[in-house]
Amino acid sequence: MLHPIEQKSFELAASLSHDRVVELHVAVAWLQQPSCPEFEGRDTMRVNAHILLRELLVGGKVSKGDSQHIAVTERARYWIDRALGESSSEDSIRELVAELGLSGEALVTAGPRVSDMSNKDKDVDQETLDEVVKELDSLVGLESVKARVKTLVQQQKVNAKMREKGATPPHSGLNLIFTGNPGTGKTTVARIISRLYKELGLISKGHLVETSQVDLVGRFVGETAQKTDARLDEALGGTLFIDEAYSLSASHGSFGQEAINTLVSNMENNRDNLAVIAAGYTEPMQEFLRANSGLESRFTATIHFDDYSASQLVEIVGLLATEHGIRVTKDVNAAVSRHLTRNRTSGANGNGRYARKLFLRMYELMSLRAMEDGVIEDHEIEEFQVSDVPDNLEYGEKAVTIQDVLQELDGLVGIDEVKIHVRKLIDRMRARVVTDAQGRPSVDLNLNLIFAGDPGTGKTTVARLLARAYQALGVLPRGHLVEVGRSDLVAEYHGQTAIKTKKKIEEAMGGVLFIDEAYALTHSAGGNSGSYGQEAVTALVQEMENNRGGFAVIAAGYREDMKFFVESNPGLKSRFDEHVLFPNFSKDELLEIFLTTARDKQIEVSEEVREAVFAHLNRNQTSGDSGNGRYMRKLFEKMYDSMVTRAAGHEFEGDALFRFDASDVPEKIGDQSRPTIGFG
Repeated sequence: MLHPIEQKSFELAASLSHDRVVELHVAVAWLQQPSCPEFEGRDTMRVNAHILLRELLVGGKVSKGDSQHIAVTERARYWIDRALGESSSEDSIRELVAELGLSGEALVTAGPRVSDMSNKDKDVDQETLDEVVKELDSLVGLESVKARVKTLVQQQKVNAKMREKGATPPHSGLNLIFTGNPGTGKTTVARIISRLYKELGLISKGHLVETSQVDLVGRFVGETAQKTDARLDEALGGTLFIDEAYSLSASHGSFGQEAINTLVSNMENNRDNLAVIAAGYTEPMQEFLRANSGLESRFTATIHFDDYSASQLVEIVGLLATEHGIRVTKDVNAAVSRHLTRNRTSGANGNGRYARKLFLRMYELMSLRAMEDGVIEDHEIEEFQVSDVPDNLEYGEKAVTIQDVLQELDGLVGIDEVKIHVRKLIDRMRARVVTDAQGRPSVDLNLNLIFAGDPGTGKTTVARLLARAYQALGVLPRGHLVEVGRSDLVAEYHGQTAIKTKKKIEEAMGGVLFIDEAYALTHSAGGNSGSYGQEAVTALVQEMENNRGGFAVIAAGYREDMKFFVESNPGLKSRFDEHVLFPNFSKDELLEIFLTTARDKQIEVSEEVREAVFAHLNRNQTSGDSGNGRYMRKLFEKMYDSMVTRAAGHEFEGDALFRFDASDVPEKIGDQSRPTIGFG
């Protein structure tokens, strides 16, 4: 009787009409055995291997055969023999999959199904101009980019014709600036342009050398010029592509300017056989061009790359699926579209990068589904299901229910009016979910709120609960809270504040941006905003409009100051039309907060201590800048320190470390007066 791994290897070959068993058959059979040990990526690896089996005929690894005459290659026999004695050895199966180049990450292998969509290794010596233009046309979206590139091609054709006639055309230059967010196709188009230049006879090789600041800038004097020269030499005859080129400008490092100066010199000396394409975000690239007077004259054209629309990203996901032999139904496309609408799809990891990450996550979920019964059927990995489309791309997140959120809200001490207000907000969101599910028209939700009240009244806690409520109801996909203040949004130099603000907004996408003391960004009752506060507000308003529904903003601060904040900019007033007022805690509520904290820390509070704490609260100011919940945290910490000192004096015997004494209650805990507001 054959060993199960050997038996399964022959069955796989027979089912696929292969004339021989190779080591990939053995790997699939081994990975499917119940005795195969658990290790990271194993299940996805099984699916990858199973898919690659179907391509052995195409790759010439096997020939067409019949089930009665199946040979075994020498290498396959070696692994079958290994499996006979080591079927449960993790080291052995890992050695086999490593030999085959299999990976535990979805499709990220060296197998024949994995293709570089950008044709990185295409032989530029064996293609025509029309073929390259056709490839440009096949890219999803980028219509304005395609038109601009074709204009450049026509211009170079005219120049060539003029040279044929003996005329001297103006030197239009080969160097370009690409602006736009990451993942918008800049590198792919740069590679195509380099090949177009080669076919037009403008450069000799047409290859692309990708580089960035780390490849060009050294750590000591003289090293930067050497590194930059080396990359330029490598790119000679082709194109040097500098990603995030703005990071070379003087404000990003002491040697960045040296790299720019070296670059400018080489661009001039090799203008007839070298193209340079510098890419990055739109505004920082303007700073890059100002870093050296020679840059603007050498980069004669700028091409802007818009973010992909949701429908274009759906198309990209579909193309990736088709490329890897997986069908996508209308229902799956609709689910992908819903996912893309609800999630942040631009920014540092967005656009095409996001589409690829989504596809890989769908592939991973398909793999897990296919492996539920331990056997992979072809139909299970030939078509995506709606269940393969995730709500978001977060891993390891515990599912949040609206019941969990409401229970936690009800458990907060005091703020009864706030709880009623928040419940009304949640009811509105629940109504929207119902109407959407029934396909009926619904009222747009404004997720942006003003939280007004003194510090320590629970604003951040409630904001965090609301973020989770947004996620639980599917209004926002991530449910996280990004807390910021003025210093997180406002920079010290001109032009940097908008960039800094947008980065924080990008971090908050799919969740909530919580701006504490938001009035500090504007001219408020007590002072001014500083020179760049209004720049942050302008960027905030713009992003709230451009990404409506993509994230929520909760701006918090003192009641009167928040009125000035909203009135300071017409865009703020129209976007923050709902205010939630947080009252100061009463003495009884503050005592309850203290008792709740003590219970959580398992520290005993006697009636005598309870009375001492209440007396302390009655004789001290418990509101203001360091009051309310903040005051109680400070009081608890001061009492805890006193308890520790007292317990240490008795060598921590008995329960001295877990029982407050009335003597632990201080007369005062410090100055709680509110400072004046002023921002220089």
